[in-house]
Amino acid sequence: MEKMTIKEILAADLAKNYKGESASVDEYYKGFKAMVDSGTKMYRVGNTIYMVDSVDNDTIEWHTTNAERSDALLVNTNKFLKRLKADGVKTAFTYYDNPKINAIVEQFDFPTEISKVDEGKYKTYKAEVSL
Repeated sequence: MEKMTIKEILAADLAKNYKGESASVDEYYKGFKAMVDSGTKMYRVGNTIYMVDSVDNDTIEWHTTNAERSDALLVNTNKFLKRLKADGVKTAFTYYDNPKINAIVEQFDFPTEISKVDEGKYKTYKAEVSL
C-alpha cells in the first residue's frame, strides 16, 4: 500500500473502525495532534500509527490507528513490538473491542495473553505482550 499522510490514516481508521461515531476526521486529527504535542510518543510503521503511554520504566500501553489490511497490520505490529523491545520495554499492552483482532494478536512474534476485561467502550479485550 502506498504511504499515506497521517490525516489519511486517521480518516481510514475512523471509517473502518468507528462507524457511527460522531467525530469528524478534523476532530480526530486535532485530538491526535494534541496527544503528540503533549509528549505522547508516536511510532509509525507503514500506514499504522502506534501511540504509546508509559506506565512505568519497562511497561507501556499502546493504542493503534490503522489503515492497513489485517496481514499488514500483523507485520507492522511485530516490527513495532521489536522496536519496543530494543528500547528496553519488557511488557506492552493494548485494549480493543473487535474480537477479530484476537486472531491477529495470537500471531504476534512474542508471548501474548488475551483476556476479556469488559472495562467499557474500547476496552472489551486486553492483549498483554511479554517482550
